[in-house]
Amino acid sequence: MTDIPTGKLSRSSVVVEAAVKAGAKKLTQKAKKFAGLASARSSENAEIVDEEVAKILFGALTKLRGTGLKVAQMLCMNQVYIPESIRKELSKACYQVPGINRALVRKVIKDQFGDYPEKIFSSFSTVPFAAASLGQVHLASDKEGNQLAVKIQYPGIDETIRSDMATLKHLIKLLPKEYDFRELLPHIEASLLEEVDYLHELERTQAFSTDGIEGVETAKPVEHLCTSKVFTTHYVEGIHLDKWLESEPSKADRDVVCQKLADLFIHSLKNGQRFHADPNIGNFLISKDLTVHVIDFGSTYPIEREVADNFLRLLKAYRDKDIAMVKTLGAHFYVQHACPTELDAFNALFPDFVNWKSKIFSEQGFDFAEHEHYMEQGFEIAYKAHHNEKMPFNPRADVLFYERVLYGYLQICQVAQANVRFSL
Repeated sequence: MTDIPTGKLSRSSVVVEAAVKAGAKKLTQKAKKFAGLASARSSENAEIVDEEVAKILFGALTKLRGTGLKVAQMLCMNQVYIPESIRKELSKACYQVPGINRALVRKVIKDQFGDYPEKIFSSFSTVPFAAASLGQVHLASDKEGNQLAVKIQYPGIDETIRSDMATLKHLIKLLPKEYDFRELLPHIEASLLEEVDYLHELERTQAFSTDGIEGVETAKPVEHLCTSKVFTTHYVEGIHLDKWLESEPSKADRDVVCQKLADLFIHSLKNGQRFHADPNIGNFLISKDLTVHVIDFGSTYPIEREVADNFLRLLKAYRDKDIAMVKTLGAHFYVQHACPTELDAFNALFPDFVNWKSKIFSEQGFDFAEHEHYMEQGFEIAYKAHHNEKMPFNPRADVLFYERVLYGYLQICQVAQANVRFSL
């Protein structure tokens, strides 16, 4: 990989450099306040500094690629109150990350299967056709002539996760207090460690069911060509979702594809055992007949039936504008152990938030093309809430993952300007 720090020392230096820059920003802010130089707009200026600090730290995560990039993307998907400028930077197509050289590709195949690609496959392209933060994908064919997609893990990426996470825990402490990720980090680390074991992905892919969702399929694994470092599936004809949208499909086609994504989320919430927990544009392929192919099951999240049922009740309460139920379930999920004063501040926000969120779950459906700034409006409400010192959130980590998946799909629908209906 090019321009990506690999050694422990070089990776740590990226974090140290970012920490110094972020610390300098915060120190300057505190010095001005102490010296009485803060303007009347000090609160607004503080928010600007906080955003600048966040940009520095998230920029460091992105530069690290591998663990850093995955953590940054997962944090941004979990936290809807992160400024739009940061979310946009991290929403770039992660499957376009620079790849490893051909010699390393051949070495991985040799290490995993005991022989080189030309002996294992009938044909094998050493040039990847897709890449991601933790691995890259090559086109191949088997002895029967079937086209295959062979995902190869970047060498050593599994060994960097624990050391990177230990370093990142110190880095994230420098973030402004509204970016409170402490409860999420253990879940993210566990998810990453599972994601680099491709045998887990094999198991999750085989277990994931799209039965009952018309036009949604998963890539079929080739079990004897899967190891902990190599994951092989039958090749799927299709293009990544973002490239498909760039081809300017009709409004009707966009509606069809996004409705399938909405159905996938609700189907998993109601009936599934695990979420496909990484709904980014690189993990969906669209074929000519508008079939949605779900790929990359490295990141999944277990669905606890009681939690899922209550989360579904919360979505229905939003739809019905049942503010009392939203307050009850919202307090349970998002402000655990809150004192009465904090609950008062929390409850005061709900009329605006319920009015916003009820629209997306309307039984008549919701057309993003008629509400181009819908997601931004919600982000603004949530962002202001998280800057309110009287209302410190303490959300459950499992529900944040549920929200992460939902908001991933909603953001796709917003970009596609699609008309969708969530059948709660």
